[in-house]
Amino acid sequence: MKFNILIPVLLIMLLIFVVGDVSAWTTYSLPKVIAGGSVGYFRISLDNFDRIYKSRWDNIYAAHANIRFYRSNYLTVQMENYENGNFKATETTEGASWRERFINVGVRWYPDIIRKWNFYSGLGLTFIEISEKPGLSVFENDPSDKHNGSGFFFELGADFMVLSHLAVFMEMEITSAGKGGTPGFVGSSLGGFAFQTGIDIYF
Repeated sequence: MKFNILIPVLLIMLLIFVVGDVSAWTTYSLPKVIAGGSVGYFRISLDNFDRIYKSRWDNIYAAHANIRFYRSNYLTVQMENYENGNFKATETTEGASWRERFINVGVRWYPDIIRKWNFYSGLGLTFIEISEKPGLSVFENDPSDKHNGSGFFFELGADFMVLSHLAVFMEMEITSAGKGGTPGFVGSSLGGFAFQTGIDIYF
């Protein structure tokens, strides 16, 4: 099952939390760069998605780099990939596939001093590229297999420091983006909800 991908990650995080609580912890100033990667699940908001695919949920993979530019403010650049090939077993949907890439650019805010737990938030613009199998598009009025969208993203997360420069994190992200730059209301949004966990390295 798809959910099995998170089981090893969650077990490692549990072990890290237990071991991390044993040792003493001291605070230190913010790093210049925070970079990492994550894995999780994404639910797309697009209503027509159910016409071809069994579920709106599937895996999402991401990488990001945050560069400090003023006090505890960071420029964040993120790339995320969501793929769904769980098409409904009918003659008209056979072989359908959905690949969606997000590029997020915005600002992320951290606390002034790094501690064991560090909560952050972020906000910015999202740019989306979608590719589908030719002739099997979710968009009934658009037969092309390439689509673009843009909008915004908002994120909330927490880093748990394992070592002085290594953290595991959990994050929720909301994206709202319309096809061709049109407003991304809930039913027509190419975005959705992502729940991710991963590793951050503090440089």
